[in-house]
Amino acid sequence: MNHLLLLNILKGIDMNKQQIIAKIDAIMAQAAELDYLGEGTSQLEHALQCGYFAEKAGCDTETIIAALLHDIGRLSAMENGVSVEQLDSGLGHEYLGAKLLRELHFSPKVCSLVRNHVIAKRYLVTKSNEYYNALSPRSKYSFDLPHQRGRMSELELLEFETDPYFQDSLKVRTTDDKGKAANLEVPPIAYYHEMMAQCILVD
Repeated sequence: MNHLLLLNILKGIDMNKQQIIAKIDAIMAQAAELDYLGEGTSQLEHALQCGYFAEKAGCDTETIIAALLHDIGRLSAMENGVSVEQLDSGLGHEYLGAKLLRELHFSPKVCSLVRNHVIAKRYLVTKSNEYYNALSPRSKYSFDLPHQRGRMSELELLEFETDPYFQDSLKVRTTDDKGKAANLEVPPIAYYHEMMAQCILVD
């Protein structure tokens, strides 16, 4: 995106927040060229669909932004030369994403929801064979990789249920599962700038 155009889009948002949002936009712009793991959409389309479905479901602003950015760890890793195979071997894109967003001063809730989106998948698979059977082939494949750690123990289930963001983590996971529709018209990344600004905690 043209730099002057981007600044015009961000007009009215605090300069420090503008810089953070511009960084997010730069990462997301590259996602338009990346296939979403054979799911029939680009990485950017998947992200935008997840934000769209979260807002449509009546989620709060932080949950919408977490849904939009839940895979940003994968995108930023690829930007730095880390392959999908390396991520699948154990780096954990959810943790990379949460770390990046913390460094960019996003709220604790946004960071936690991004970190939790794979944990929520484990929880739902453990609770329901029907949920597992409805997963896409790629999602089933990634679930069986070592870093996703398979089904939860009873203790892990209980621990996750006590997480303060438990319910919203499940909502983010639901959008992740839905955001794979080909040719769905959804708002562009600029639509979420003001919401992002609300989630960035800088003076």
